[in-house]
Amino acid sequence: MDPGKELGDLGYKVVFVPHERIADHIACYRVNYRGKDIHPPAADKLGIPLNEIWISELFRPYVRYILFHELREIEYHAQGLDVREAHVLASRDERERFCGDPVWEELNLEINVAPLEKLLEVPGIGGTLARRIMEHRPYWAMGELLRVPGIGPERYEALSARFWCIAEGRGYRMNRTNCAFCRIVEGKAPASVVYEDDHVIAFLDIRPVNPGHTLVVPKLHYAYIWELPGEEAAAIFAVAREIAVAVREALGADGIRIVQLNGRAAGQEILHLHVHVIPYFAGKAAQRRAATAEESEWIARRVRGHLRNRK
Repeated sequence: MDPGKELGDLGYKVVFVPHERIADHIACYRVNYRGKDIHPPAADKLGIPLNEIWISELFRPYVRYILFHELREIEYHAQGLDVREAHVLASRDERERFCGDPVWEELNLEINVAPLEKLLEVPGIGGTLARRIMEHRPYWAMGELLRVPGIGPERYEALSARFWCIAEGRGYRMNRTNCAFCRIVEGKAPASVVYEDDHVIAFLDIRPVNPGHTLVVPKLHYAYIWELPGEEAAAIFAVAREIAVAVREALGADGIRIVQLNGRAAGQEILHLHVHVIPYFAGKAAQRRAATAEESEWIARRVRGHLRNRK
């Protein structure tokens, strides 16, 4: 069942609260479920009203997964299981439901959320140390891991390469190994770059709708536009405008389409925010296809030349 619909059917209300108020728990609840008052002990300390589920405002992009977990936990708790047992079974159900979903996988690499099995995948992190990492939560920065006994520089580097901390800021979030655009930003993957500054990079799409199809990308990893600070949005769209003018002049385009997609449901394929600048040519049907390296480099040189001429 969809967790949002289930929530409505049960008459529960989701409340997003400041992260500092619920950082120890990420989410918590007090609800009436089939005539029973169901809540973990933390709900008393937090003062959660009946039939409310509280979630840290920083975790708003992951509410679908968090609600699924909380609703399953409530169900198991109502069956007579204690909080820990209910949590374990809810985590199992969550894993079976969402395993392979890239956004859920990203959530499970946040250092305050990462389950034991994820921590154990890191070289040099055994069971004792992994549990110690979990016991020292919450973390407000990845650097706080260095305060955990047994975490030296090498283990810290290994953990930092895999996990991220939501409290360090939205732009901190990036899994450099798996994000194709982060690898381009870091120079670890090839791209036909037409523009780059301290905050933004623009490169040709490898499967353009039309020749000259360019992607404008923030260097920091933001998945969606609602995560993007206003000043960064202004910088990205200012660059998109310049790219649009340069592509139009360089290739003689009759029109330019600017597209920005957010979420799988909207057609976003790579979960690193990007703006499409797509030229269109009168009388020529758009057809997405793989571009050759030679074609891409020829177009990139022309676009870069027109960008230089505009300065």
